[in-house]
Amino acid sequence: MTGTAIMRPATGAVRPRSPREPTMTRPLPLLAAASLGLATGLLLASCAGTGTRRLGAEDLLVELERARLVSSAEWRTVLGVGADRAYLELERPALLGGGTSTTVLWTPLHELPPEVVTELRGAAR
Repeated sequence: MTGTAIMRPATGAVRPRSPREPTMTRPLPLLAAASLGLATGLLLASCAGTGTRRLGAEDLLVELERARLVSSAEWRTVLGVGADRAYLELERPALLGGGTSTTVLWTPLHELPPEVVTELRGAAR
């Protein structure tokens, strides 16, 4: 005899369970997996709100030009110059959960023109 046996409450007799008989145990793993997937997606979306990104010199110069413009959709701040890198912060409204999404953009100093490096050093003070 295959399958699992179930008890009938009225007589106490045992009969085999039909493979077509619905059970309540099958939807639970699916519901648990869907809940776990949703929770993982929300967690990853909230963690994706911060990061760093390396830009080439031309791209950083474009971002510096955009920093001079007034925009309510996104904003940029010159963070400064380190020993060998220039840093710019880019903030945007977050897609999920409110707040902002922050990305620190950086470029090696040796790729930038000397006048831009001097300007960035002055802006950071």
